[in-house]
Amino acid sequence: MSPRKQALSAKRVGEFKKRLLDERARLRASLERMDTRGDELVDAGAEEGDFDDAASDAATETLDRGTDMALEENLRSLIEEIDAALDKVTKGSYGICDNCGGGIKIARLDRLPYATMCVECQQRMERR
Repeated sequence: MSPRKQALSAKRVGEFKKRLLDERARLRASLERMDTRGDELVDAGAEEGDFDDAASDAATETLDRGTDMALEENLRSLIEEIDAALDKVTKGSYGICDNCGGGIKIARLDRLPYATMCVECQQRMERR
C-alpha cells in the first residue's frame, strides 16, 4: 500500500500536543493519588495491629488492592501511549498510521489523540 500521508497543520499538531500533555499530567496526578492512597492503606493496617479481621474484610481488601493494581497498570499503559504520540509529534510523524502510512482522520484523533492507526487498519488488526 502506498503511503498517503495526511499533513496536519502545525497549529493542529500544537493543539493535539497540548491535549496530550494535559492528559498525561492528569493521568500522572491520578497515579500519584493512587500511590498515596495505597501507602495510607498499608500504614493504617499496620497501625491498627488487629490482624484478626473477619475473612470478608480481608477479601474486600484483597479485591480492592487487585482493582487498584489493574487501574494503575491501565494508567501507566495510557501514559506510555501518550508518550509515544508525543514522540511522534517531535519526529513529525504524528497523525500518520503506523500500519499503512496513511493519515489518521482528525475525527479519530479528536476522540483518541494517541491513536497510532487509522480506523481501517485498527479494525483489521482487531479482527485477527
